[in-house]
Amino acid sequence: MGRITWLFIFAFFLIHPFAGKGQDLSNIGSEKPVQVRGSIGLYSQFRSTNIKTPYPNFGWAINGNLNLSLYGISIPLSVSIRNDNRSFSHPFNNIGISPTYKWIKVHAGHRSMNFSPYIYSGHRFLGGGIELTPGNFRFAAFIGKMQSFYPANDEVIGVSSFPTYDRKAYGVKIGYGSTRNFIDLIAFRAQDQREVPDIPDSLARFIKPENNLGFGVSGMLTLFKVVQFRTNLAASIFSGNLNASTRGLGTEELEALNSIIEVNRASRLAFAGDASLRLTFRAFNFGVEYSRINPSYRSLGVYYLVNDREDITIQAGAQIARSVVSLKGKIGLRRNNLENYRSYTQKRVIYSFNASVRPVKPLLLSGSYSNIESEREPGFIELADTLRYAQTTSQFQGTLQLNWGENNTRHTISGTYLDQGLNEVATFLEEPRNTNTSFIRASYAISFKETDLRLSAGFQQNNIEFPGRTTARTGFFVTANKRFFDKKLSLNARVNVAKATLDGADNGNVLNLNAGAGYRITKKHNIRFNIYLIDRQNFRAEAVRETRGNVSYTYSF
Repeated sequence: MGRITWLFIFAFFLIHPFAGKGQDLSNIGSEKPVQVRGSIGLYSQFRSTNIKTPYPNFGWAINGNLNLSLYGISIPLSVSIRNDNRSFSHPFNNIGISPTYKWIKVHAGHRSMNFSPYIYSGHRFLGGGIELTPGNFRFAAFIGKMQSFYPANDEVIGVSSFPTYDRKAYGVKIGYGSTRNFIDLIAFRAQDQREVPDIPDSLARFIKPENNLGFGVSGMLTLFKVVQFRTNLAASIFSGNLNASTRGLGTEELEALNSIIEVNRASRLAFAGDASLRLTFRAFNFGVEYSRINPSYRSLGVYYLVNDREDITIQAGAQIARSVVSLKGKIGLRRNNLENYRSYTQKRVIYSFNASVRPVKPLLLSGSYSNIESEREPGFIELADTLRYAQTTSQFQGTLQLNWGENNTRHTISGTYLDQGLNEVATFLEEPRNTNTSFIRASYAISFKETDLRLSAGFQQNNIEFPGRTTARTGFFVTANKRFFDKKLSLNARVNVAKATLDGADNGNVLNLNAGAGYRITKKHNIRFNIYLIDRQNFRAEAVRETRGNVSYTYSF
């Protein structure tokens, strides 16, 4: 392992000297003239409710997008300004620009880039960056300030915001090749400043300054347009507390790296990577993949990773009978406890399957199943009018769609069934609590081309099973959409009525009404209005009666 570490260190110093390279715009005057395109949007919302909420009753936002083409240089600019949900005196501003000219692209403001799925991928920064792709040469770099996110923890529920450390970061990527054959060397560095203003004592033990140094290699090799090999390798030195003691660093690797990054007893050196081999023939493809993320692996340049896992999978896909039948599947083995830190080791078979059949042109049937955990950031699910932070662990989905009719009148029947297994993310639980959700929906729609009218009605049911609690909502909906005055005016309405149950007992009714109107004043000016009425009865909690509305105006140029 020591040799691998020094190899990554050598790659890091090899990349570093190229960070200051510039660009040549000497031929700018011979390119295309000035062109300006974009849009400005004004948005306002209001709400009125009988219950106390942490949200304001009024809010506003201004959004703008500008694409300036100046003699061949494309300069996209985006602006977003809104109130911060507390007052109008401290608005939130988000401005970014990424001009391009031939093989040169520059980033400024709030931007994001992608280097490696394990080192730096899509994390937004405030600063500057550059991408150069002259011929087969590939170079990218950025420097700026990143937002420091605090992970979800049930012990601090109710805290809407608190101060965090200023996090400075930079990264570089240098490589050679095309989109089908390339090799890239990558380095990334992020570190929190130790000073944080007015941190409450109750949160001091949760919020610690962190730092991270990551470096790695990514590459792809394609042979005869049939064989494709791809790999991503990464090493990360991460410290969850810069204030930890420096006594007894523990490993020779960390002591050796102390000259390029501050390390202490909270620092860990860990590795992650994957490699895949894929064969593709017209209507058939086959592949094998190996991936491994060590237990202590973490990178401040990636929003979320599932670590302590090793996967070995094979996958295959086929298009049968001129794409009438489409099949795709993956199966393999997964294990955790890679370094024997846990009291037990979990080994299981992982798989995912996708299939679609179109026996006749109007009919499409499709289905999919997967028990492979999502590697993206977990999200919130609603459970009995509360929120739970959860991650998808398994999912089955089946859909049906049937279309028929003549040119003027079209009919559509559709159905969807979704079943999801979810794990609640709670840091104090050794084993997250399982939740299961299921959703059924069936609908019929008819549209009339001559009158620009579309009507639909349907049935839907939603069930959530949580340890010690089961909730369900069953009901129907009706929608209508109509356009007038040569499609300038559009009206829409929706009614949704449902019966709620809790542990099998009646728990009230839910009524949702929505109406909206949009008008295209001219080709460049559009205005829209929406209003929502919510009446939710709950026998075990306070009833909710709420009115929401929003108005928006957009000018395009």
